[in-house]
Amino acid sequence: MPVSELSLDRDPSSRFVPWIVAALSLMCAIALGTAFALASMTAEWGRAASDQVTLRVSTGDTDIPALVDQVARLEAVSRIEHLPRERVARMLQPWLGDVAQVDTALLPLPALIDVRLKPGANTAELRTLIADRSEITLDSADAWLAPLQDLAGLARLVAWGLAAVAVGAIMLVTVFATRSALVNQRQTVDLLRLIGAADGYIAKRFQRHALRLALFGGIAGTVPGLIVIFFATAAARLQGAALLNGLTPSLAGWLAIAALPLIVALVATFTARVTVLKLLRASW
Repeated sequence: MPVSELSLDRDPSSRFVPWIVAALSLMCAIALGTAFALASMTAEWGRAASDQVTLRVSTGDTDIPALVDQVARLEAVSRIEHLPRERVARMLQPWLGDVAQVDTALLPLPALIDVRLKPGANTAELRTLIADRSEITLDSADAWLAPLQDLAGLARLVAWGLAAVAVGAIMLVTVFATRSALVNQRQTVDLLRLIGAADGYIAKRFQRHALRLALFGGIAGTVPGLIVIFFATAAARLQGAALLNGLTPSLAGWLAIAALPLIVALVATFTARVTVLKLLRASW
């Protein structure tokens, strides 16, 4: 029996369901995009920090060329560079002001040596080399990235929570719409059962109706959500901050968000079926 014989398409209770589902799908898509983008960004942080350390020499008595030569001979080191004082001054320009008007030779700037490690290598050899030299400090990005990674992890949990709330709200909307439609179609359902229609046969008609409504609403909400995510992450990366370079969902993340309408439709279909079967067994 087609859905039209149950008049589900003309039922007033389902008139606004697609738009409610669209709004919730938009919220879910943005939340998922945020979660996947933050995951990619923190992964990029980890890759960038894993192979880069800085040696900070705080006194001028140290033989920098000799130190650079010693470090370069270590097995774990792939590349090493002594940063000139002018470059160090430019890095401190937010605090020093216009370095062009400052005599950098008069500033007590530390000597900085940028060290790149080979993939999979650690800093054990390097720490052993400088263990008895108190004027040399090893700075790793892990120390200051850890709080940022914790904060990004908390933001990811909030985003996943919002996505779960949106899916739960879609389930509730489906339950209310299905219950209302079933009550409005009570006489038709009674007639169907009288002539021998099984509960599963009747439930299939309602779940197909829920599938169509949810699929339409899911597409209507997910497409603008994908557009918002794309432009928002691109605009953030254009700010020029190195920390935001990886702020974009991975390919798997984009595919997961694109599959959201199908997921929403399946959730609504299952919810409608369970709701109809439960009501039929309890009330008829």
